[in-house]
Amino acid sequence: MVGIPPGGLEVAAALASVLQLPLSCWSVQRVRLPGRPGPTLGAIAPGHVHNLDEELLQRLGFDAEARHQLLHDHEHRMQLDQDRFGDPEPRELSHRRLILVDEGVRTGRVMEAALQSLRSLYPTTITVAVPVGARSALDQLEAQADRLLVLHPVEQLPQIADWFADLPSLHEGDLIALLRAA
Repeated sequence: MVGIPPGGLEVAAALASVLQLPLSCWSVQRVRLPGRPGPTLGAIAPGHVHNLDEELLQRLGFDAEARHQLLHDHEHRMQLDQDRFGDPEPRELSHRRLILVDEGVRTGRVMEAALQSLRSLYPTTITVAVPVGARSALDQLEAQADRLLVLHPVEQLPQIADWFADLPSLHEGDLIALLRAA
């Protein structure tokens, strides 16, 4: 069971407990504008995987230098998350059946980045499991995952939190404790 922090790690921990499977973390970084709320520009994942909305970056006026700085900053944050959450060494996930979990799929960029990153480790299979997802993004993921499990596919998902009546958010220390207990 492999969770994408933070929300996917919470869901993965619950699933791992019920299914009695080992739990791991795979830190994928959502790329956003620095210091401003707004659109997600894409995602990056270990192994120099970049899944960015290039059209949006161009509309926002990102030249090569600004794009490089944005990626550098997010790669640094991803490395901090990998260290903090204790992401496994790639060889620990090689030649294994993986269940990749996030709390939902809105655009699919985060999950696509995670899939591409994990595929480079030669797992036996990758099953994507999410509670909710936008159909257009799920259609894309279905071609990339070996198996796709979605409890509630929906037409549109402006914000994942909008789907849940109460989306609890564990603090970083709680997430780390979940991983240590697994």
